[in-house]
Amino acid sequence: TISKPTADITIADLAALAIKGSIRAETVAQGENRVSGLAVDFEQQAGRTGFSVDGKYDGGPLTVKGDLASAKGRTEIRLASFGATPKGIALKLAQPTVIAIENGTVRLNALTIQASKGTIAVNGTAGEKLDITAKLNALPAALVNAFAPDLGAEGTIAGTVDVEGAASAPVVAYDLKWSGASL
Repeated sequence: TISKPTADITIADLAALAIKGSIRAETVAQGENRVSGLAVDFEQQAGRTGFSVDGKYDGGPLTVKGDLASAKGRTEIRLASFGATPKGIALKLAQPTVIAIENGTVRLNALTIQASKGTIAVNGTAGEKLDITAKLNALPAALVNAFAPDLGAEGTIAGTVDVEGAASAPVVAYDLKWSGASL
């Protein structure tokens, strides 16, 4: 559900994702998840579209900054920063990263999110076929509570999650260790 949306954007070249302007919404909600005071701004910078996202998620600030461009069948999203605090757990992008989309496949290379004192690093590709590895290191189990509020998970999780095979029938393998587990 989106309440009170407003948009003032100009798209000079849709194929190149050449966008400038702004989008605002009082609230964007899906189930229990809500973003309030959403502000998305676009500006043109040297052939790329810069973007920033600001709002409040779960009572804390939500910020994203980066730029994007599309040419010759390849879309590139360069994330400069990301930050949020779901359930009071500070999340932020550990370092700038690039997400590339080409021929219907998304490529992630060292997309690393810091979560409190832990990290999750994701590498691989997702399209018709999946080949994704997520490495978790001291990831707060309480993050799950954002999606299942009554769970009350505590402790930290470390290990790997591998997702392979067809997107229509993914095969997930994991090797995880949950320290200080509590539900």
